Amino acid sequence: MALLRFAPAVALILGLALSAAQAGAVVDLVGTELAGGAAEVFGSTYGGEIEVNYVYAQPTGARSSMAASFDVAEVPKGPVFLYVKGRDDDGPSKCRIAIEINGTSIFSGPNEFEQGRWTVRRYAIPDGAIKVGRNELRFKCLETEGRLGMPPWFQVARCAVAEDGYVLARDISDNFRVVLPGELREFPEAIPPGAKPGFAYRGTKGWLWKPEQYLAEIPVLAKYKGNFLMNCYGSICDLEHYVWGDPEVNRWWEDLPASKKAAYEKI
Repeated sequence: MALLRFAPAVALILGLALSAAQAGAVVDLVGTELAGGAAEVFGSTYGGEIEVNYVYAQPTGARSSMAASFDVAEVPKGPVFLYVKGRDDDGPSKCRIAIEINGTSIFSGPNEFEQGRWTVRRYAIPDGAIKVGRNELRFKCLETEGRLGMPPWFQVARCAVAEDGYVLARDISDNFRVVLPGELREFPEAIPPGAKPGFAYRGTKGWLWKPEQYLAEIPVLAKYKGNFLMNCYGSICDLEHYVWGDPEVNRWWEDLPASKKAAYEKI
């Protein structure tokens, strides 16, 4: 009961803290609000953050840059900073990056973030870089060698243009939210006509399956354009008479029963 009495006070304190943290922000963005990058290729969940975007080396083209536009009604009168919650790759050297606002350099060189953990860095924004109206914040990878999916890369979980003392506060309610679809869909979904499968090999492995289970799976694989079905070596054991783990289940010295041979020929 004591915990329940304190809960409203805790919620109020958290709410005030979040409000104070957001005061003075020109714009506050999560990584996936930056267009471009490679989040749409490899996903956005990394290191406990769920809205991450990232850039790869320049030969990857559009995946080497990411940007977001934001509108400013009035330019702040005092000093303004760019706050970035980022992470370096796991390569031997720091990934070189450039950060720009409306083409004005905010940072350029080996990134100042750590490997394996998220860190926040603050950069002073030069006077005149931010203007009334539409503005653009851009992150670019400066590395000239590298390929998609491999270091060098640089990740951004959160960034904000704000006044001195701003805190990139985390609203944990976003981590405990589920968005349900508006209508029931078939699962698994069939590939749309004309669409190319995302993987060269698409299928499954039957672990300790019996022949009838493999046979039942084949029509499902065909329906969803699967092309791979792996037989488990354990399926050849005598699962019809012994449970897996029984010393007698692997009767390798005996021929397979004729019915089992016929079933695997059919498979």
